[in-house]
Amino acid sequence: MIGQDSISSPAPMSAESVLETSTVTKTVRDDGVKMINTFEVVKKLGKGSFGKVKLCRNTHDGQLYAIKVMDKNILRRKRQGMTNMLENVKKEIAIMKKLK
Repeated sequence: MIGQDSISSPAPMSAESVLETSTVTKTVRDDGVKMINTFEVVKKLGKGSFGKVKLCRNTHDGQLYAIKVMDKNILRRKRQGMTNMLENVKKEIAIMKKLK
């Protein structure tokens, strides 16, 4: 388990730290640890109408990342005025990729 001190200071975000994937594989290891693709789920950070945010550890480099998991089908169905919510999420991803 991770101590509070090790997660209290966020790492600076860069274009390399923002990744979009269209395929999510959720599994549970024999030791009970939940996995999302190659990331160990450490804890849930939050939940909203369109998805969840989880604190995860990359099994390749040990680094901690916040992962936002959203269901594109739900985003397509929910509308905000005339704007498709999926388009808003794509804009959010584009903005995060530009942050340094």
